[in-house]
Parts: sequence; structure tokens; C-alpha cells
Amino acid sequence: MNQFEFFKNYKDFASKVRYISAKTLLQELKSTQSIEVKKSLMLRIIEDLVSSTEDLAMWFVTIHSRNDGNKRFRDDWERILATHIRETNEEATKILLGYTRIKTTDGFLKKMDFPKSKQLQEKLQVEESVVNNAVEAIRNTINLALQTRRDGQQIAVRFHNKVKHGMMVNSDASTNNSWVRDFSVRLTQGRRRVVRRNRNFEIPIDIDKAELMVGTIKANAQGIEALINLLLIDYEYRISSGKIKMWSRNKERVLAEIKKALV
Repeated sequence: MNQFEFFKNYKDFASKVRYISAKTLLQELKSTQSIEVKKSLMLRIIEDLVSSTEDLAMWFVTIHSRNDGNKRFRDDWERILATHIRETNEEATKILLGYTRIKTTDGFLKKMDFPKSKQLQEKLQVEESVVNNAVEAIRNTINLALQTRRDGQQIAVRFHNKVKHGMMVNSDASTNNSWVRDFSVRLTQGRRRVVRRNRNFEIPIDIDKAELMVGTIKANAQGIEALINLLLIDYEYRISSGKIKMWSRNKERVLAEIKKALV
């Protein structure tokens, strides 16, 4: 498998795994009568939500930095395999924030180092509004990702950390809620006093919220798919225009692989 086959597989299959999983969990949540099962399903949907947000951040950071001249990676497949997004990764948040300040489609594409809107229109044979809508959809997913990463108490990502390391969730059989204890400890600025903080995050059984979360997971998957398609078009443009130089035989083969990946 080469990187273009990997890109196609990811946008056609891997990017949708969390959505398919969450949609299936939601269907079961609506049908089961067991309170304990409902609680478990809510937890897993939230976990898929945060994971899908981090997937989007991973792809965005990778594509954003793909032309930084780093010679450690031979292709973008290696680069994304080496990209690790942590809940507290301020660099990823900073990169995402940089795109929220851009107001125009071409400004967004330029910052991503993609072809201009007009070039995309010609390549895709679509109206300007189609490109604008695609970029706007990506920007919306960025905003959703930032909301998850930067909510006041970082409830979602801190919850995710507790779940993925040992399922540290408590359940009261007499209620419809699960809860997670969050604990942090730090020294004051003068390092004279230890400050400990305890918080409980409640996770109620809420089908309406679950549906919204599944919708967000779907949007994240679509955002990744759009990013990969833009990346493939960028490769095609750079190879066709000679910005990426290669032997004619290799050029024809690679362009054919990109065309197949874009389908």
C-alpha cells in the first residue's frame, strides 16, 4: 500500500469507523431497557466524540505542517503515523485557532498551502459556491474541535482521559447518572502550598445529547474526508504543474493513483 491508497482507505473507511460505531450505539441506546446498558452506551458515545475530535486535530496538524521541510518523513503517511495529539497539546490548539481568524476561502486555502479557489473550481469543474461550502464545512468542524478542546473545565477531554485509562467511572444503580471523579494537584506559584482540587463530572442518560454527539462525530468524519480530498487535489496540482518533480513514467502512475483515490 502506498500513501495514496492509504488516503483513500482512510477517507472511505477509517474516518467513518467512529461514526458507524456511535450510530450503532445510539440505536441500541434508544431500544434497550437496561439502565446499566444505557449508561455504558452514553459513555462510549462520548468517548467516540472526543476521539473523533482528536482524529480531526491530528489530520489538521499533519496537513498544516506537511511542507515544513522536515526531512525525517519520506511521505505524509509516515508523518501522520508519527503525529500524536494529546488532550493538553497546546500546539495543536494554537494551530486550530489560527484558522478561526481567517475570513475568506482563499485565505484559508493559502494558509493550508492548497491551490487557490479558482484552481480548485477548474479542477473539480464546480461552481465557486461548492468550494466555499466545502471550506466552510471544514471551518465548522474546526470550531467544534476547539469547543471540545477548550471548554471551560475541559470536561470532555478530562473525562476521556479517565475512561481510556481503566474505565474509572462510577455508577449509582438508583439513578440515571454515571459520574467520574476528577482530581488535580499542584503547587502554588511560590511553591509554598499544595493545592488539591476534586470535581465530579456527571454523565446522565440523555438521548437528545447523544444524537447531537453522533451528529458531531459524523461532521468530524466529513471534515477529515474533505481535508484528504483537498490534500489529494493539491498533490495532483503540484505533480501536474511540475512543482513536484519526478520521472515521466512515475508521474503517470502517481497521477493515476491520485485519480483513483479521489473517486
